[in-house]
Amino acid sequence: MKFLKIVMILIVSCLYISSSTADFNYRDTRSWARRWPACGGRRQSPIDFTMRNVDESHRNHKIKFNNYGVMPKEITIHNIGWTVRADFAWDDEVPIISGGFFNGSYRLDTWYFHWDARSNNGSEHTAGGRSAAMELQHLYYKSEYGSVEEAANHEDGFILLGDWLFTEKLKNDSVESQVFHQFLTKVPLVAKPGSSAKIEPFNLLSLVYPGANNITWIVYYGSLTIPPCTENVMWLINTYTHIIDKKLLKDIQTTVQFSTGDDHNVREIQPSNGRKLYLMSAELLS
Repeated sequence: MKFLKIVMILIVSCLYISSSTADFNYRDTRSWARRWPACGGRRQSPIDFTMRNVDESHRNHKIKFNNYGVMPKEITIHNIGWTVRADFAWDDEVPIISGGFFNGSYRLDTWYFHWDARSNNGSEHTAGGRSAAMELQHLYYKSEYGSVEEAANHEDGFILLGDWLFTEKLKNDSVESQVFHQFLTKVPLVAKPGSSAKIEPFNLLSLVYPGANNITWIVYYGSLTIPPCTENVMWLINTYTHIIDKKLLKDIQTTVQFSTGDDHNVREIQPSNGRKLYLMSAELLS
């Protein structure tokens, strides 16, 4: 059992941190469970949901965002073979989330993007069967574990935040950020697997959390959406949507290549198996 845990840590580390050649593909995701049994578990992600199935009684269990006004010293984007990843270098203070149902705090590690070159149905999570054009996922690991590698060995190791990007405004509170647009224009710079590019640092608060205290989140317990699909993730899905320019989306869809030969990196919807979904609000502390 100890050997198996070590293997799982190494797999998570390679896939989420340093690999530019993924050891899986999206053409036959249903076969993942033959090699990685957790991919056939009962608490898998992504899922579809509707607001009528969300428990709002915990809305005042606020998710607290700390240090989101801190400017990173450096931002580097990488094509790691199955997605584009954004890495951040910090001085002393790092963005942290706490509160809600969390026991302890979680540190921001990296961002990942999911899309489909064949259509504008590129999000992994869906709402009432409707997809967004793209999904940005923010990976956090529990602070006390010190690293993604160590967090992978614990049942409460990770939090993943999901932001939806649409090509049109769905409601008045959809977020249209010029900073986010400028960031996304850099994604085609890493078109080839293994390529990297440094981009000008920006304030994450101005990009992801405008009006953060008004944002609500769908919270549920799930898994990583790539092998080994470990079920040690609390998911937070942002109910406020972002806008992505249609032309920019097309540029990303037609330019960025994956080492797997896939034309998308979207896992199919998994059974919810009666899991509870909760609505929580946010509190920006700094």
